[in-house]
Amino acid sequence: IIKDSLVEATGTNNAGGIVGYLADTGEINNCHNVNTEVKGNAVVGGVAGEAYGYIYKSTSSGTVTGNATQTGGISGIAYKNIEECENSGSVTALGNAVGGITGRVGNEGKILSCKNTGDVTVSSTGTTDAFVGGISGIVVGHIEKSSNYGTVSSQISARWNRVGGIAAALGTSALNASIKECSNFGDVNAIG
Repeated sequence: IIKDSLVEATGTNNAGGIVGYLADTGEINNCHNVNTEVKGNAVVGGVAGEAYGYIYKSTSSGTVTGNATQTGGISGIAYKNIEECENSGSVTALGNAVGGITGRVGNEGKILSCKNTGDVTVSSTGTTDAFVGGISGIVVGHIEKSSNYGTVSSQISARWNRVGGIAAALGTSALNASIKECSNFGDVNAIG
């Protein structure tokens, strides 16, 4: 358990409340970020920044702030499974791909049985795009049996201002991304 701390990686990528970079041979199981504030540039998460490995039964209640892309309550980007995890802290970013669980689900990634109750917000962007979701900003993998209760909002006027209760953008023409058996109970707000 990491409790009542500050993890700040100013000007760098891969900041996480438990670990900044999780290799594909690594696993995070039953770890908890309790009221720890996590700040970074890009790829910022309450538990892990960049996750090539698995994350199970872990939680984050600390605030997560990213200055660029791929910011999430549990991980900045997920290339493998995140299962039975919960985020209750607020997630705020200045860039795109922002989510209550992860900023982006990679093509082999899956978010399964996760819950977000924290508010997810993009307040300004250095790019012309904003993708903000209650579970994930961008999904090229899969989300199943997950729910969002937090308010999801984009407070900017952008060319691509996409905001969704579960995800802002799903899939590409080359991949079979999916969202199954998910629920959104939070407000969804966008301007522009």
